[in-house]
Amino acid sequence: MRTGSSINSQLGKIATELNRPLRLKIQVTGYDALCLMVSAGLGIAIAPQKLTNLFARRLNLTEIMLDEAWAERQLSVCVRSVNALPAAAKLFVEHLQACATARRPSA
Repeated sequence: MRTGSSINSQLGKIATELNRPLRLKIQVTGYDALCLMVSAGLGIAIAPQKLTNLFARRLNLTEIMLDEAWAERQLSVCVRSVNALPAAAKLFVEHLQACATARRPSA
């Protein structure tokens, strides 16, 4: 993906930590273009699984799951103030927090 995208930044960070260069020949601005590039034989791609599930079947691509700690994505919700949110947004944030708490392993 393009420079500055979250996946590009994450790959660059991991490459630096491993003291390995990240050699990118082609960068695209969307996942559809990324999958079409791979389908045309112009390279390989690292992309979110939900996306590859959509495109792999349509473009006859092979998916290989990454089983590495660095491949786990952590997403966050950012707000200025939960208390200042409209009621619907506040309920949504509270729902996300409850789901995250339910998924955490018990201590």
